[in-house]
Amino acid sequence: MHQNSLYYLLAINAVTFLLYAMDKYKAKKDKWRISEATLLTMAARGGSIGAWVGMRIWHHKTMPRKFNGRSQVWHTPHHHLAIKAVKAQEEGVN
Repeated sequence: MHQNSLYYLLAINAVTFLLYAMDKYKAKKDKWRISEATLLTMAARGGSIGAWVGMRIWHHKTMPRKFNGRSQVWHTPHHHLAIKAVKAQEEGVN
């Protein structure tokens, strides 16, 4: 169970991080963008760390309050889940 949680968190954060990169690229090229609802949903489903890193690296979506506030609120429980999963993995608990 814990190992699956860790894999899920790694995958959802990687996908969310890449979505922020793609959206930033599309914004610069004036192309059709990824919706804010999609970005926020991915953060809420466990990708808040990927969203936060993406926002910081590409300076993307850092001005709208809904992104800063919500992603930080979601970041805390996801961070704790990741830590628990890693500790359980180190202890050999599945």
